[in-house]
Amino acid sequence: MPRTNSSLPLPVRALGLLALFVLTTSLTGYILFSNVTKTSFHGDEPGWISEGFYYVDLLIKRDFDREKWLNRKARGWGAFNLPLGKYIIGAPITIYSSRHWDGKKYYGFYQWNGGGYKEQKRKGNVPPDEILFTARRVTAFFGALTVGIVFILGYLTYNVWAGVIASFLLMFNGLFVETSTRAMIDIFYNFFMILFCIVAVWFLKSSTRWRRIFSSALFGVVVGLACSVKLTGIIIGAILFGLLSVYKMYVENKSRSDAANWVLVAMISSLVVIYALNPLFWISFGKIDAGALIKESRPLYKEVVREGIRKDEMYARYPQFANITKPFDFFNMFFRWKNNNKWQTIWNKGKMWKQSKAIEFNSDFLFKHATIWFQWIFFFLGFTIFTVKIIKSIRQSKVSPLSVTLFFFLVNYIFLFSTLGVNWGRWYMAIIISGDIIAAVGIYEAAIWTGRKIVRRPA
Repeated sequence: MPRTNSSLPLPVRALGLLALFVLTTSLTGYILFSNVTKTSFHGDEPGWISEGFYYVDLLIKRDFDREKWLNRKARGWGAFNLPLGKYIIGAPITIYSSRHWDGKKYYGFYQWNGGGYKEQKRKGNVPPDEILFTARRVTAFFGALTVGIVFILGYLTYNVWAGVIASFLLMFNGLFVETSTRAMIDIFYNFFMILFCIVAVWFLKSSTRWRRIFSSALFGVVVGLACSVKLTGIIIGAILFGLLSVYKMYVENKSRSDAANWVLVAMISSLVVIYALNPLFWISFGKIDAGALIKESRPLYKEVVREGIRKDEMYARYPQFANITKPFDFFNMFFRWKNNNKWQTIWNKGKMWKQSKAIEFNSDFLFKHATIWFQWIFFFLGFTIFTVKIIKSIRQSKVSPLSVTLFFFLVNYIFLFSTLGVNWGRWYMAIIISGDIIAAVGIYEAAIWTGRKIVRRPA
């Protein structure tokens, strides 16, 4: 689809796009910041605020003790999630506390079976309003930025009107407003995922070898940031980039080694970011003692062979081994994530699927969480347009940026449907955001078609 007003000089177009980015971001910011004190409280917010204080404090003290970073007492808010989201929440509230709260740090967790909100607040399981609202303003800021980059993605993949329509659909979406005004990490995760979609468009359009390599590396960096908020970021990013690499290889007749190089560069850069941001995976080289390590190896081998020792006990009794194997903790996190999903499914029976999962999942996406009740019509129209144009581009041996949004939607849709055990609305955000762009294209094309019919109608 040709860009609207593409005949205008580049500086004029750039200023126009910047103005629209600022407009959509500012309008969203107004909506979200107005709702910071109005959005209903969620029991997970104290956990993220507490861990924000906790992990930022560890960074400030440069305390990289493994057990402290695991923070087992915090359960799901501890090392189960990588710490970037907690850094983002924790840094502003730590600064606020140092200036307005005598440097005190809140640490408490909501007890789901411990009484109502007022009782929980009396017990200290709910943060003071000034801390809660400060943390919420951080998420609101990222929510506003998310709408701004959705406008950019809509423009890059279709045209400026698709970007504007998509941004308006998102900023007035009730679930988006709720997610962006709670002190939780979901909006950070979605922000970085939409950001790597923008980088993916650049990758598809790259015409030189070095641009392809550089855009692959940049894609990996942003995937690393998404993964450092939520572990699943690297799963979504890896699948999406793999699909786009195969697509680009096929359409542009590139070699398999080229595609493998792009994927390898993206994977390496993502792992570099993940390991750089997560001290839990850092080896303490100053604590390595070769003699002690040799002494540990023999009894450790015997206990592992007998399988009579738990992993936690192994780390406690064999500190040298625990130290040098820290980098492998990242891969262990995928097993924790899988086990946590099972635990959540058992614990949160009230949020289980009330009917067929396929029916309820699609009903929630198409109707319950839609911005306008008839949006599903434009979504399917847009989905058809995306599919037809991508097939047409393949036949013409041209890559289409539409594939980024469509593949991103499909990857998240399939991943969520296959792994979602608990029906929590905020987990739909990735398909809602990409679905809004697809629906925006449907709305735009329907409006253009209707306008042409009206103009051609005889007087």
